[in-house]
Amino acid sequence: MKHYKERIHHYRFEILFFSFMILMFYSLFLPKLSFSIALLLNVIAGLNMFPQKKKKLVVPLTIAGALLITAFLGAFIPGAWLKSMGFAIFVIFFLFVAYEVFHQIYKSPKVNVGIIYGLFCGLIILGILGALIFTIIEQTSPGSFSNLSQGPGKVNDLVYFSFITLLTIGFGDIIPLSSIAQRLTMLFGIVGHFYTVVVIALVIGKYLANSMVEKKS
Repeated sequence: MKHYKERIHHYRFEILFFSFMILMFYSLFLPKLSFSIALLLNVIAGLNMFPQKKKKLVVPLTIAGALLITAFLGAFIPGAWLKSMGFAIFVIFFLFVAYEVFHQIYKSPKVNVGIIYGLFCGLIILGILGALIFTIIEQTSPGSFSNLSQGPGKVNDLVYFSFITLLTIGFGDIIPLSSIAQRLTMLFGIVGHFYTVVVIALVIGKYLANSMVEKKS
């Protein structure tokens, strides 16, 4: 059992990456899968990112438990307050996972397949964080973005907008209108450039340094 847990934790970046793929694209490839199941898989994969020690898992397990409880209650109890609470808890949990991913990438002495998957996870995390921020802006100041769908589709539109901004594609179909939305969109585009240039360059530099050490030895 212990060996099994160690193996799962060893492939934590790969598992997190594929859980992100399911969460973002399940409607394309698994149309019968519900969002709640996709979110549950992502939460479990996020928990797997943390060191498998009881003291290290107390806080993330507590937050994940609160998130699942609010999601379960939301299916039976109507009310915007419960959805807002679940959203806030998800943001907190996601920030913990984001920190753990970037921390482990930075601290890793070697560049392996797991770290490559970790880099992709980092990019996806930035995109989702941007979507969460843009969603908060739109909720607190409606009309901050143009051409958004109504209802649940609004969140999907902001996820899409976040990623095309992060990847500096910018089709122009969704436009930030308010001052804060425009400034954060600019900042997010800069973050996208920083990640693709600086972070990936640091990882490549670490890989080349390790290769030179191995050749000398």
